[in-house]
Amino acid sequence: MLITGNAADIVGQLTEGARREGIELIDVDSTEKADVAIAAVRSSSHSTLALGIHTLDAVSDYIAPEAPRLVIAVRAKLSIAPERLMGPLVREILFQVAVATGGLDGAKKLRTARARFGSALLDAAGLHVFRIGRMRVRPPRD
Repeated sequence: MLITGNAADIVGQLTEGARREGIELIDVDSTEKADVAIAAVRSSSHSTLALGIHTLDAVSDYIAPEAPRLVIAVRAKLSIAPERLMGPLVREILFQVAVATGGLDGAKKLRTARARFGSALLDAAGLHVFRIGRMRVRPPRD
């Protein structure tokens, strides 16, 4: 898993949680390719989704071609402390990875009331999780 971005509080919390759970993290100096990539970005003046895609583009050499790519867009000011949001955020990330990898059958793709509540909590707090799928390599601009 590769976790990167400029939203230091979310990146730090996700990294710490992944290490606690024994999830192998890839850093940008590694020769391995990450099987899941997450960019957590915060921006008040530009599109956080565009910034997230740009961030993942910058480290695309370290991401496996078929890896699910997620962008966590963080509003400039969160209304709830990030620690309180980690549970719903991790559940949403796992759900998006499972959908992207075909790990859910059709019936399980429907969200439970608890999952919908968690998603609404994230939205109200200013966190949005986008699954952007595979990235195609863009040709350099002239």
